Amino acid sequence: MQKSNKVIIRDIIIIVAVSVAIACIYNVMRPDGLPFFPKDKSLLVVNDADLFGADSAEQVDTHSFDSLSKLVDSAKTAEIEPTTDTAITPISVPDTLDLEAIKRNARRSGNECPSVTLEQMKRIVSEYGSGKFIIIDARRPENYAKSHIGDAIHIFPGDEETAVIEQILQLPKDKHIIVYCDGGACELSHDLVALLENFGYTKLFIFEGGWEEWSGS
Repeated sequence: MQKSNKVIIRDIIIIVAVSVAIACIYNVMRPDGLPFFPKDKSLLVVNDADLFGADSAEQVDTHSFDSLSKLVDSAKTAEIEPTTDTAITPISVPDTLDLEAIKRNARRSGNECPSVTLEQMKRIVSEYGSGKFIIIDARRPENYAKSHIGDAIHIFPGDEETAVIEQILQLPKDKHIIVYCDGGACELSHDLVALLENFGYTKLFIFEGGWEEWSGS
């Protein structure tokens, strides 16, 4: 006996519901699973005063990034009484450092980096060059070779681990680092920021619009 239309519809609904449930569970279990609800990027945009200095003519009422950074910097620069038996140990990079695991964990945790707008990016390139800021292009080598933003240097997070680490360790920690990739769904800039954070860099920003927004402006 053939099933009635109601039974068929019920079975289809059950199959779809089970499939969606399995997909959701799989997404949650994956280290690089996608977030169910995207965050409001506008809340993460750094304001001009924190980016360019207190004397900036333009003020944007957005999320302030440097409040925590300044607190950390002040703690680092606090005067410490020197002792004769204190030795300075150089920073070493462990041989077993897993860059892929760092990137996966960052994607899974959903940690967000303060972002800069297109107008702020234009101002960084035109007024400041590479003096206060370092711009890093995280796109694939062939895309960087074709064209890039201003005097951006190139660090591709998908490159061989030793090369990535060597490039990162050459970066100064006293400058603002702006990272970008293609924009849109591109995650390369976020991957690189995760690696930079792992090496102790704190003055980090992402140009979310990336090359797509820059080249179209």
